[in-house]
Parts: sequence; structure tokens; C-alpha cells
Amino acid sequence: MLDELRARALIEQSRSECSPALLNEAYQVVKDLSTPPTLSNPKLSMEQASPELYVLISETSLDLSSPSRTEDQLVSSRIHLQELAYNCLQSFMSSKPSSDQFLARAYLAYATLACRWAEGRKGDGLVDAVLKALDFVMRALNLALESLPRYQFLVYNASVVYWRCSRPLQRKGYFQHILNSMPQMCDALMKLESEDVEWKSKYIIALARAYDFSDRSDDAGKLLQNAVGMMPNLSEETQVEIVRLLVHIDRAKGGAAADRIASSPKLGLFARLQKVKSGIISDDKVPEELEDLIKSSSEAGEFKVLAEVGRLCLLKGQTSCAQNAIKAIGGGKDAGMAVTVLTECTKAQLSVLSLGEEAEMYTRKMVDTRLDALSRLEKALPSAVRSKDANVIHEICSLAWSLCLPILQPNLRKQAKRVLQACCKALEDIDSPLHELRVQLYLEVARCDVADDLYAAAAVQVQKGLALDYFVPEDLIVEYKRPFDKHLNLMKKKLSMKMSLYSAPDRPEDKAMLLIEQARESKEAALRASLLDRAVGILSAVLTS
Repeated sequence: MLDELRARALIEQSRSECSPALLNEAYQVVKDLSTPPTLSNPKLSMEQASPELYVLISETSLDLSSPSRTEDQLVSSRIHLQELAYNCLQSFMSSKPSSDQFLARAYLAYATLACRWAEGRKGDGLVDAVLKALDFVMRALNLALESLPRYQFLVYNASVVYWRCSRPLQRKGYFQHILNSMPQMCDALMKLESEDVEWKSKYIIALARAYDFSDRSDDAGKLLQNAVGMMPNLSEETQVEIVRLLVHIDRAKGGAAADRIASSPKLGLFARLQKVKSGIISDDKVPEELEDLIKSSSEAGEFKVLAEVGRLCLLKGQTSCAQNAIKAIGGGKDAGMAVTVLTECTKAQLSVLSLGEEAEMYTRKMVDTRLDALSRLEKALPSAVRSKDANVIHEICSLAWSLCLPILQPNLRKQAKRVLQACCKALEDIDSPLHELRVQLYLEVARCDVADDLYAAAAVQVQKGLALDYFVPEDLIVEYKRPFDKHLNLMKKKLSMKMSLYSAPDRPEDKAMLLIEQARESKEAALRASLLDRAVGILSAVLTS
């Protein structure tokens, strides 16, 4: 009993002091208690360790090895702590545990571990790894549901772990893989007496989106209609999100379902805005509807609606309407950071559009105008991050990328580097599901780093890009399932050769590639010609052999 109490104290102390060493000591105590006595290792006490101690150690190991932990001793011990968690879970399962809360908690720990091991995988490998993690979560959920309300806390814990594990599949092209399990999790969460309606609504919105992307709009509509009773207890932002999603899902029927639950003028304005965005309003009536939205929003003092109308005007090609939206916002006080950022986006885009046909022509005026617009967005990006609105962050980063494209030339790319780096950081911090955009940003920042001879920094960007998975429709796939991997892998190989100061490439093709890269960077014509001649000679020898 004394040894077990000591082990429990060490576990608590290791958690409070963030000490892997104390946790290892606790594990050794439990392991010694679980080891049967032998002639070479006699035990003075017949005390046996409670199997639950293994679960407590595994949970603490996973907590200390969480990616969000940035303490030096924890970062350096992360792999060891995850191995410790796995060993503890294996020991616990070998003890033939009873079907109680500790078995459910062990399943949740397995799920967390499997999810972390899935990081960096792509395509089918990613899907298989995540589904394996979700299977453990569902085992824990089924155990918890057998003993409600006693294990109500386990249902909530399972919903948190499920959300973290399913995040890689909550995006376009992968939603269908979570439809076998998320409805059951959502139903279980709805049955809880917990007053955390915001968390429940988060599941409803995610599941509705999954249904919509899987062409099951009727199921999505029914699910959102069931959430109507929760509306009075939800935050204003969540109410807006539900109304807009319901309009989009009900687009085939004109979005009438949302009109019935838009209980306030603000919700009504957002519903009208979404109808234009989802294509419910016919193109010939769009200008009139946008002007009316600007007037109605201005009278109601709804600056967020005005800011979004301004962005939508440019999407629909209505520049004069966008200018009117900016004027309407101009007199507003305390409009909020999100409104300020969206307004800056509209002003930046209008400045480029004012060039007319010259916007795509390589003139000094075009370059200066785009760089000024990018500078405006770079200054607005910190406000977007502080607003903690993912949609606003996505909007400004997407616009920055589209404005950058014409100036991503070898002689101009460096001037866009800072804003591209800021976009990478902003999207990374919110774990944005816009993986394709993030990969392109990482690739361009890596190219900028290479131009500055920052090979180690470029290698980090390349690795981040290669770690992201993204969906490409099958009809657009030519050679690579993820087209940008072609460029990232080539850059990775080049960087590897450039950073290998003391080892020459083994393959003739790699030697030729290194010579070509050296020729590209050389400023002397004679040296360039010499290097290219050597590369041609090597490749010719390969072809003739």
C-alpha cells in the first residue's frame, strides 16, 4: 500500500512539476510492484500494484508530451514519454481489466497516441491512421454509455478526444470518412445534461457540413433544425454560423428554412448575405440586392455585415457597390477588428483593380500598386490574428496569395516574402484546413529562403509543406496525387545536396543537378558555361551507358 501511495504521489508531482524523471520513477515503482518475486529478486512485500496506475501514468505521459508543451525538458523527452504511455497501456491491457472507467480512459489514451502517430501521413495512410484512433474513441464511448449518468464525464471526454482526432478529416474530400462515427458521438453528446451548448453546437455544425459535402443535404437540414431549440442559449457568433449554414444547405429550396429561425434583424441580414453568396439570388438581381443590403445594414449599424458585403461585391464584380460599403463603414465607431481587417482587404483589392487591364501587365506601376496593397494586408494581419476569427484570417491570407501571384518572379519574390511568412504563421497557428493554400505558401517562402542562401530555413518550410495533405479532384490529377509535392521533393533533394558540405552525390543525375544549380547561381558567364558543359557530359554518359 505504501509503495502504491508513493507511486500516486510521484505521478501527481510529475504532472505539477512537468518532470519526466519523476514519472519514470513512478513507472519503475509500479513495474516493481507488478513483477512477481523470484529467487534472484525476492520481494519482502506481497503488495500488488493496481492496474489503474498504468492508465494514470499513460495519461500523464500524453499530457506532458503534448505538442502544445514547449518546455525544453518536455520537448526533448516527447518521444520517450509517448513510448512510456504505450508501454503502460500494453501492461494495463495484459492485466485483463474489467469494463470500468479506467478501460474507457485507456481507450482514449490509445486514441490520442494513434492520432499523434498519424501526423505527417497523407492520403489513404492518413485516413487509416485516423480511423484507427476514432475506433478507440468509439469503444470508450460505448463503455461510457452503458453506465450513464455515472460515466457522463467520460462521454464529454470522449467528445473532446474525438474532435482532436477527427480534425485531419474535417475538410473537403475527407468528410465522408467520419460519417460512420460522428453521428453516434453527436447523439451521445446531445443526451448529456451538460449546459455546454456551445460545444454541442460545434458538433452539430461540423456534422452538418460533413453531410452537405457528402451530398446528404436533407440530413444536414434536419440536424440543424433540431438545433433551433438551442439558439437562445448560443452566442451571437454561433447563431450567425448556424443560420448561414442552413441557408447554404437549403440552397436548392431558396434558403427558406433559415428565414424561419432568423429571429433578429442581424440574423436576417446575414441570411440575405448568404443567399447571395450561395448563388440563390439570380445574377441579374445581385447588384440590386447588394445595394439594398448595404442600405439596410448601414441603418441597423451592422458593420460586420457591411464588411462582408464589401468582400462579396468584389467577388461578384461589383466594384462600385464595394466602394459604397466602405463609405458606409467609414463613419462607424468601435466596429471591431474583424470589420477593420475585412475593410482593409477590400481597399487593397480595389487599389489593384483600379489599374484595369494594367493589373496583369508587368509595369512599374503594377508592381508598386501590388506591393502597396500587400503592405496594407501585412499591417492588417496581426489584427486578424487578434480577432480570433478563422474566416477573417482565411480571407486575408487568400487575398494576399492572389495579389502576390503576378510578382512571384525571381527578381521580385523577395519583396513579398514578409507577408507570405506572416500568412504561413497565421494559418499554422489556427491549424487551418486550407492545406493546399498553406503548401503553396510554404513553397514560395522556401524559394525566398533559397534566394537568400538560408538553406536550413528553406528546408524547414519544405518539410512543413510535405507534412500537409490536401485534396485534389481525380480529374485534375496528372502525375502526382498532390501536385506540389513534385516541386517540394525536388527542392528537398537540392537542399540536401547543398547542405552536405563534405559528401558528394553518389548518383550521376544528382551530380548533374548540383552542377546545374551552381551554374544557375553563378554570375560569371564563363563559369556558368563550364559547369553546364560538365553537367551535359555527365548526363550524356548516363544516356549512352
